[in-house]
Amino acid sequence: MELATRLLELANPLHAAGSVIGSKLLSPVKFEPGGLYILLSDIGDTVQFHWGLYLATTAHAGHIFHLIHGPQTGYRWMYQAKKTRENAIPYSVNLLFGLKIDVIQDCLHVPLANRLAQIHESETLSSLPVEKINCQMWIREALYALDEEGYIKLGGNMDDLETDAWMAAAQNKLCKRRTVINSIHSI
Repeated sequence: MELATRLLELANPLHAAGSVIGSKLLSPVKFEPGGLYILLSDIGDTVQFHWGLYLATTAHAGHIFHLIHGPQTGYRWMYQAKKTRENAIPYSVNLLFGLKIDVIQDCLHVPLANRLAQIHESETLSSLPVEKINCQMWIREALYALDEEGYIKLGGNMDDLETDAWMAAAQNKLCKRRTVINSIHSI
């Protein structure tokens, strides 16, 4: 019976993430301190995901940067940055996929956070109709700005990066797993 329980845990890691199955906890997803990640999270839809940026300050905590939309914002897109609780992201049951874009030096964490706070006011996002703005568009604009200003170094096509991230999140949702990998679209 124990083998059957273990096989069930291995086949269904998302269900177990951060929760107790039997007497065991699922291992947390691993993040590199200083790593800047794109995170795709489950929002209950089969083809849409929530996109955010995560700056890991330690292997277990960091800062999340994203646009949010819902009753708490009056159903308007609003920028949010917040420090995460210890292990909140590594054990998140909603996390489907993380893509490490680059490693940010400690001395650049505050300037990077300040720059991300300005992205939602960019000319590109400000010129879009409200119905065209979403968290994925904000990520795109943020990555372009961070690359242009030297915080990160993208080496590939943004459409390919987004497609790869979306496909990995969709596959992870289907397979009920969570993964974090290094991007092939950054240098």
